[in-house]
Amino acid sequence: TSSLANADQIYVTATPGYTSGSISTSNLIANFDAANYTTTSTRWNDLSTSANHMDFYTSFNYTTLKTATYSSEGGGSLNVNNNNVYGRTINNTGITGNGAKTMSVWVKFDAADRDWTDIANFGSFAGWAQLFEMFGSRNGSGYQIFLVYSGSVVAGATTIPLNTWAYITISADGPSIKIYVNGILDGSANQALSTVNSPLYLGNSSSTSNFDNLRGKISTLSLWNSALSGQTILDNYNATKGRYTAVPGFTSNTLVSSINAAPATPVITVSGDGCVNKTTLSTPTGLSYAWYKDNVAIGSATSNTYIPTAAGAYQVQVTSGSCSNTSTVTTIYICGRTSNGSMRAITSPTTLVSQEGGINFGTGVSESGATVNATGIGTTLGTIGATTAVVSGVISSTNALTSSIGVIYSTDSNFGTYSTSSTQSNVAAGTHVFTLSGLSSTTTYHAKSFIVNKAGTSYGPAVSFTTTSPPIVAGSLYQGGVIAYVLQSGDPGYDASTPHGLIAAISDQSTGIRWYNGTWSTTNANGTAIGTGLSNTNAIIASQGAVTTSYAAGLARAYNGGGYNDWYLPSKNELNKLYLNKTAIGGFSSGYYISSSEETNQFSDYDVWRQSFSNGSQESGDYGKSKTLYVRAIRSF
Repeated sequence: TSSLANADQIYVTATPGYTSGSISTSNLIANFDAANYTTTSTRWNDLSTSANHMDFYTSFNYTTLKTATYSSEGGGSLNVNNNNVYGRTINNTGITGNGAKTMSVWVKFDAADRDWTDIANFGSFAGWAQLFEMFGSRNGSGYQIFLVYSGSVVAGATTIPLNTWAYITISADGPSIKIYVNGILDGSANQALSTVNSPLYLGNSSSTSNFDNLRGKISTLSLWNSALSGQTILDNYNATKGRYTAVPGFTSNTLVSSINAAPATPVITVSGDGCVNKTTLSTPTGLSYAWYKDNVAIGSATSNTYIPTAAGAYQVQVTSGSCSNTSTVTTIYICGRTSNGSMRAITSPTTLVSQEGGINFGTGVSESGATVNATGIGTTLGTIGATTAVVSGVISSTNALTSSIGVIYSTDSNFGTYSTSSTQSNVAAGTHVFTLSGLSSTTTYHAKSFIVNKAGTSYGPAVSFTTTSPPIVAGSLYQGGVIAYVLQSGDPGYDASTPHGLIAAISDQSTGIRWYNGTWSTTNANGTAIGTGLSNTNAIIASQGAVTTSYAAGLARAYNGGGYNDWYLPSKNELNKLYLNKTAIGGFSSGYYISSSEETNQFSDYDVWRQSFSNGSQESGDYGKSKTLYVRAIRSF
């Protein structure tokens, strides 16, 4: 907002609402929702297509009409007990006999002063034999729900606590009866249920006052002429539960605004000739101040005036309260004396008198008599590699007398520590190229050229560059090992846009271990191509047993170089790539190394491919699975 005034209070209030969906309407013959109840009416309208509305009465004799007590709780609910209200639909339900039927309510019990509480029913009360009636039985501090039919037929195990909203459903499919609490099956019985077509009652039954009417609030009452499935009942619960689980609103802490006028953009007044130590910078008083040189704060400069002691670009930031504004740049120069005796910024070196007696030797004399540099020096970048970079120093063409030039570089932008390239001596104006080597890959460096002459050492502006990633080639350290082979066009898994290949462990995992675990068997680890070593290893371990270091494949899988746990025994062709690049990889013996590739002839129980790392020959046979050979694990990237 841009319209705050002093002492305005700012806060946020969050008021959670609820999202209420729709219940199943298939075979729905009665649907009552207190959210739609007119508080001055004696009638509760049926929202189903049956239009079988319910009237409220003062007693179970159903003679004198009465309004129910409405509450906004639960998105709208009726307290029929405290108001002694008895409800009855104006027509019969249309359900008779052993037909399937379902009844659901959203209810909250708020008292436990009676053993029995009647929620809703229809049918004939005589002997309870034809009554479809939902009852609550007092159980400690809550109520247990059951269906009355010739006594207690179905009873749920869950006790619904007082003052807690619950979605209760009873369903009969003919041979059985089930009770659900909050969409979950809570009890069942194998009982055929016969009912007489009658109105639907809320609270007490149609012909007796033996039981108390509903002890609490009811929000919805629904009746279906079918036995709903457990999934549909759960869907009904999930669609409507939001309105009963909303939490109260919350208000945040309060902020009190304090408005300060933003300061105008400050203007720097220059008193002097714009030279170092001869100039005062000032701005009007009355605010807080911070002076900057080359965008870096000058810690001690906090007044409205400052005398620069070094050349650079100066700005002042003024602050009022929490609002700040910053001036434009004022440049202060190192100055020298011209041939006519006046002071001039060294940015115009051809007018300066040098100690050598000329005006074009690259140095001058300051007003205090010190020798200063007037030679222009710049820094440019050339080719940047993974471990090398080309940096050039550029000497201005108007000043030739420079004794040497070089480059310093560092990963620290402030050059707290740095390295120096080899300097070139007795150099003329122009570009001088330096190649920096031994750099770290993917690292940001800062570099600046320098010159040395009679004025001392002067530096050009710093430049930054970032070395590139090292090339992916055999012999490079990579992902826990050494790159052994990079896939080429035609290799399985080759991708022209993304390099893939094999990584070898940095050393052997064994100088002598058997291929098998002591049992001759065929493992079907017969892949020989690049990319089959992993599946071979998995097949061997599946056949040979748990991963242990007692046999070659288990030893390779147990290796975790670089923290990786996907190492495996190379296939025949993968092992050959290790042999071809053994010098670049390093650490190999001249002995025989074992592969994961099992022989595919009639001797596959006994033979496996191995390779000499002396002459490169690959061979099988001679009961190779029992020989103790070298192992070098690999993984893929």
